[in-house]
Amino acid sequence: MEKLDLRARILLSILAVTFNFMLTVVYTMLQLPFCTSLSYMTRDAKKRAHIIMFLYSAAGVTFQSEGAIHMIYNLYIWGIVVLCAAMVVVLMFYKLDYEYDGMMAELLEREKRQAAKMNHAA
Repeated sequence: MEKLDLRARILLSILAVTFNFMLTVVYTMLQLPFCTSLSYMTRDAKKRAHIIMFLYSAAGVTFQSEGAIHMIYNLYIWGIVVLCAAMVVVLMFYKLDYEYDGMMAELLEREKRQAAKMNHAA
C-alpha cells in the first residue's frame, strides 16, 4: 500500500471529521430518522404538521401559527397542482416527437453526403 503524503492525510482527516459531524450532530439535531417516518404514523397532512410543530417546539425552534400551517398545507396541495398544470402547458407545445423522424432522415442524408465527399476526395 502506498504511503499517503501530508496533504492527503490532512484532507482525509477533514473528511472524517466532517462526515462524523454531519452524521452525528446535524442528522440527530434535525431528527431526520423520525421526521422521515411521519408518513407511516399518519396519512393526514395536518396531523403530520402538528407532530413536526411539536418536535421543533420541543427542540427550541419557533412555533408556527395556525395560519402558517394552513399556508404550508395549501402550498403542498395547490403548489403541486400549479406545477402539474404548468408541465401540461409546456408539453402541449413540445413538438420534437413530430419532427424527430424528419430530423433523423436529414442527419442520415448529411452523413451520407459527407461520407461520399470523403470517398470522392480520397
